[in-house]
Amino acid sequence: MIHSLTLLTTKRIQITSISVLIFLFIVTGCLFAETAPAQASKDINKKIRVVIDNNYPPYVFLDSHGNLQGILIDQWRLWEKKTGVHVDIQGMDWGEAQRRMEAGEFDVIDTIFFTERRAKIYDYSKPYAKIDVSIFFHKDISGINDVYSLHGFLVAVKSGDAAIDYLKSKGITSLQEFPSYEAIIKAAKERKVMITVIDKPPALYFLYKMGILDQFRYSAPLYTGEFHRAVKKGNAALLQLVEEGFKKISENEYQAINRKWFGTEPVFFITFFRYIAIVAGVLIVIALSLVTWNYTLRKKVRERTMELEKEIALVTEVTEKLRESEEKYRTIFENAIVGIFQTTPEGRLITVNSTCARIFGYESPEEMIASVYPISEQLYKDSKDREQWRKHIEQEGMVRDIEVQGKRKNGAPFWFRLNARTITDDKGRIILFEGMVEDITEQKKIEQTLQAEQSLSNSILESMPGVFYFFDDQLRFIKWNKNLEKVTGYSTDEISKMSPLDLFEGDDRKFVVDKIREVFEKGESSFEASFTSKDNNKILYFFTGKRIFINNTQCLVGMGIDITEKKKTEKNLQEITQLLQTTIDASPLGIIAVDNNDRVTIWNPAAERMFGWKKKEVIGLPLPIVPDDRKEEFEKIRVITNKKEPFQLEHSQRKKKDGSLIDVSLSVAPLTDNQGNIIGRMGIFADITERVKTDEKIRISHQQLQAALDIANKSRQALLSVIEDQKKAQEEILRLNEELEERVRKRTIELEASNKELEAFTYSVSHDLKAPLRAIEGFTRILVEDYEAQLDAEGKRICSVIVDNTRYMGELIEDLLTLSRTGRIKMHLLPIDMKQMAYSVFSELTTFEEKKRIDFHVGDLPQATGDPTLIKQVFMNLIGNAIKFSSKRKKAIIEIKGEESEEEVVYSVQDNGIGFDMRYIDKIFGLFQRLHGRDEFKGTGVGLAIVERIIHRHGGRVWAEGEEGKGATFWFALPKKGYKSLL
Repeated sequence: MIHSLTLLTTKRIQITSISVLIFLFIVTGCLFAETAPAQASKDINKKIRVVIDNNYPPYVFLDSHGNLQGILIDQWRLWEKKTGVHVDIQGMDWGEAQRRMEAGEFDVIDTIFFTERRAKIYDYSKPYAKIDVSIFFHKDISGINDVYSLHGFLVAVKSGDAAIDYLKSKGITSLQEFPSYEAIIKAAKERKVMITVIDKPPALYFLYKMGILDQFRYSAPLYTGEFHRAVKKGNAALLQLVEEGFKKISENEYQAINRKWFGTEPVFFITFFRYIAIVAGVLIVIALSLVTWNYTLRKKVRERTMELEKEIALVTEVTEKLRESEEKYRTIFENAIVGIFQTTPEGRLITVNSTCARIFGYESPEEMIASVYPISEQLYKDSKDREQWRKHIEQEGMVRDIEVQGKRKNGAPFWFRLNARTITDDKGRIILFEGMVEDITEQKKIEQTLQAEQSLSNSILESMPGVFYFFDDQLRFIKWNKNLEKVTGYSTDEISKMSPLDLFEGDDRKFVVDKIREVFEKGESSFEASFTSKDNNKILYFFTGKRIFINNTQCLVGMGIDITEKKKTEKNLQEITQLLQTTIDASPLGIIAVDNNDRVTIWNPAAERMFGWKKKEVIGLPLPIVPDDRKEEFEKIRVITNKKEPFQLEHSQRKKKDGSLIDVSLSVAPLTDNQGNIIGRMGIFADITERVKTDEKIRISHQQLQAALDIANKSRQALLSVIEDQKKAQEEILRLNEELEERVRKRTIELEASNKELEAFTYSVSHDLKAPLRAIEGFTRILVEDYEAQLDAEGKRICSVIVDNTRYMGELIEDLLTLSRTGRIKMHLLPIDMKQMAYSVFSELTTFEEKKRIDFHVGDLPQATGDPTLIKQVFMNLIGNAIKFSSKRKKAIIEIKGEESEEEVVYSVQDNGIGFDMRYIDKIFGLFQRLHGRDEFKGTGVGLAIVERIIHRHGGRVWAEGEEGKGATFWFALPKKGYKSLL
């Protein structure tokens, strides 16, 4: 019998070769059959829009370039050829796909399971694929076998998945939603997900891809879903078109697509024929042996027959086991998510699966095997890489986790990971290399990004002006920067063995203990304390701390800034501020300052005495001292000071509280912030009422003297004596005039000197305006924190009002700075993806809870040309306003649209918020124009002015429409041409 099996073995290579030729003939015939062109549809002008899950391998997923691929993409493209109807396929996260389908943006949705809830919305096609849905759970968890065993666990699911409805129907409500299956498995790799209910094919694909297949188990299917295609309820004509189109695709064409993505079956069929040949050969040999033995050993027929039957049974059993083993291997080979290959040592491909071909950019395994030789030159960026691991594998028998840079069919470089082993013959000679390859290009990019981020993080830590520290709840240092060693004088090794408390002494140490406890209990804290260095020097620092969790361990991360000089500066600033306030209060001249809205910000005691209003009666209110007949003069002052020029007036009139007018001389200068932006004006007033009265008396005296001279001249011939007296009087008058002119000249010089001093003083006040604001806020906060017990409720309220107003003033200054910068910044004109920018801005401005409350729609926005930074500021302000003014809606709706003409592109931001009265449309883009109180909606009234300035700089235009209680729409238009004149 053994001899017979040996003879059969020598023959099976010939049988296998014949089987291979037959198989290749069949496959070739199928391939030629599949190339028959589909008859184009007569109605070639039709188009349908299809939305599909972009994360469901092998049915549909994204390649390394972000393009859709997979079984369903190939089926739809073949459907397109069969029907002549153009198909626009878009893939996205499944939850978004359903939302946009329900919103009417698409005609057909694919990869959808049937549920009772969805049946109210859609009409379904017949099912075309069955999908098992199982529980996947980490190997450390036991007792998970059915849906009811999930009670009490947090279960990860894909947003919009039918599994959500199923689990909720079984009472499982502790669900954690992710946008895609890949996102779930990524979270599982990071141990953020331990249990998930997920479709089996993509689960196995991503678990293997991310290298954690051995860490997870899965249950028997909870249920089996079916893939359908669906249209909106009642659209029977479209559903019929879809189904008839797929009926036109032949079974051979479907099988060809499946072979492309699931892999071909050459190994299975060859091995299958091999085993049939073996069994047939064994039976033939046995039969011949029986005939021979029948002639020679007739007496032993019965005994030998029984032996042969046992041997046949044994051979049959072995054959069946081999068949089962081959079936398992074929299944793994076809469905493997990694590339599997066999090559000769010299570099010729013997076998590859579909995944391997796809990794290297080939359409099929057959194409790759036929096209590639030698491997080292066609599949490796550097041919020496294969020679290096070839030497290693020949010595060691295998290679593990080698990362190599390869190249695809089109020459594009990429990274792959290689595991391989040798196959030897019975003499120990290497005849084959076989192994697996995995595309790790994205992983390499991530690793490079992480390395860059780590390097950047370390650079940032070391470049910090202060100290950085990071320790756990056992007060053991984990990380710190070099500044901590420099400041404290301790070495790296010394700090690694120290507690943070070792750096403080006495009361500071007790205080730090309390503050560290506060961080671990409340999440964060900040405080001032003195370091005690190794040489016993004490250095005052301001420390911050924030609690974080790493591997379920509480840690504290924070930094400290040396505030020794800051404390000195604050003390000096306080002294300067007090001196400044004392100077203003002690000035004999009235000093008044207003902001850009002409609201009073400074009103000194001299101004109280001069005009009659107390300071508390005018601060924050419009300036009350300008008479109606002086409005033009006031506007002239505004125009001149807006040019950053001072304004002086020797004589004017201003109104007192009792309505009377007084004569004044005034000097007005612009107030600017640290960046030179105008934030208001300061005026210095002198009451010249008495001087004006004196001047009037002198004028009358002059008139009287002139009259006397006229009389004297007329009567000089008759009255010589009177003439002599008149001459003396005239001389006296001249003397008096000279004295008066000298007095006026000296007074003029004095006023000019005073005005120059006041002008310099005004500029100083303007430059340092923000510093007193910061001081006011800081000291008010200190007052509240340190003297809280001594303050009653009214005192605390007043302190809160002071802080709020100083912060508002700071915000106002910052907004004005932004407004100014938009006018000065140099523009860089580039193409802008407006749709992507709109989504990015909305994501940046909203929290997770706000996204759930807001229904955010973005249409097909045309591309724009402009400065990306400035245009983003436009979206930030308009979308921010839409979010703010629709915040009181239970369900806010924000919609962004765009359209274009030959001359310009127009964009709109629409919301269903509180809207506005169109009577005030001419004010809405004005600086500091607010249609709602600060108590109702926060803001400074500068945002829309910034929008208008940016769009005007681009040569565009802005406008708005609104209705109270029904929302508002803001438009802005950007030109397609004419930017060169704006640069």
